[in-house]
Amino acid sequence: MGSLIKADFYRLFRSKAFIISSVVIFVVNIAARIFEMILYNITNAIAASSEKALEYEYTAPLSSVFSDPIGVSLLLIVVIAAVVSFLYSGSLGRSVNSISDDGSKKGTAIISEFIALGVQTLIFFVLGMLGHVIGHIIPGGNFTVDAQNIPLGITAFFSRWLLIQAMTAIILFISTGLRNKKITSIVSMVFGSGSLIVAYLMIDSKVGRIADINLKEYAQISLIHTSTNLMFINVILVSAAVMAIFIPMTVSSLKNNNIE
Repeated sequence: MGSLIKADFYRLFRSKAFIISSVVIFVVNIAARIFEMILYNITNAIAASSEKALEYEYTAPLSSVFSDPIGVSLLLIVVIAAVVSFLYSGSLGRSVNSISDDGSKKGTAIISEFIALGVQTLIFFVLGMLGHVIGHIIPGGNFTVDAQNIPLGITAFFSRWLLIQAMTAIILFISTGLRNKKITSIVSMVFGSGSLIVAYLMIDSKVGRIADINLKEYAQISLIHTSTNLMFINVILVSAAVMAIFIPMTVSSLKNNNIE
């Protein structure tokens, strides 16, 4: 297991997709915060009753850095694209497809890849947070330590990570278990763009007429884009259920099929 994880991390850190995605997430978060500050100043200047613009003072709670580690919502596309790229990059290291027909080894290989992808997402989150902080400070912004909300922010951080891991489990099953690149691409685009919420809304409207159930509260995309009042219990239920279903299905699929 240790050698497999080592090989996957080697493949991950040598991947161009990982490096490019890391730079994009970091730089875009810096640029987004700077633009936000510039827009803030322009708005203040326009709204000022006197000729002199309001003095720039923008303070943000530190908990907001933890609660939204991706920063710009569209960057979720970059995160999901990096997941797919890793799963199809076998040239720099060991891939699941090169494992022998030993079912236990294939199962271990799947877990190894899943762990590597989880670490990749954590790295993206940390880079997003650093970009957020740097982009906020450069124009003169500062943070307040809202100690009472930081635990909630950290909870939101891990909630989003769990949800992306659940999405990763589904993509892992389609790409490695079913070996279908076309469906993998479609599902990845749906996850990254947040389009899945439309389907949830349509189903929710029908189910709501029959039973008092709000499916939106359990929608992965809905939960991951929620910036406040993130429902941690729902996140755990959804993520655990998805991973408990799709990881074993992937392993089983590999054991029952000849992977060339």
